[in-house]
Amino acid sequence: MNIAEVIGWKFDHQAGMCCRENSDGVLEITEFPNGIPSVEDQTKWTQEYESYLASTAYIAKRKADYKSLEEQADMRYWDSVNGTTLLNDHIAKVKSDHPKG
Repeated sequence: MNIAEVIGWKFDHQAGMCCRENSDGVLEITEFPNGIPSVEDQTKWTQEYESYLASTAYIAKRKADYKSLEEQADMRYWDSVNGTTLLNDHIAKVKSDHPKG
């Protein structure tokens, strides 16, 4: 996990934070308000970020599967004309295929 992503997420990209690649190619925090955080804090934040990513992964999957808004509007129209449930069926399938975390 990239520590720059973690602290950017945790602290909303506030000023005064900087990371650089060390000689092993690993990003390290080089600047941080009130000093460099401990390894324990960095580990805790990384675990929180990983948990957040896991619990919200369904969002991107749903976005990829939902038809465009234009297509959804067309389904809604034809549902009203034909008494069908195309739109509700489509939404239910996407939600079923990708349940919340």
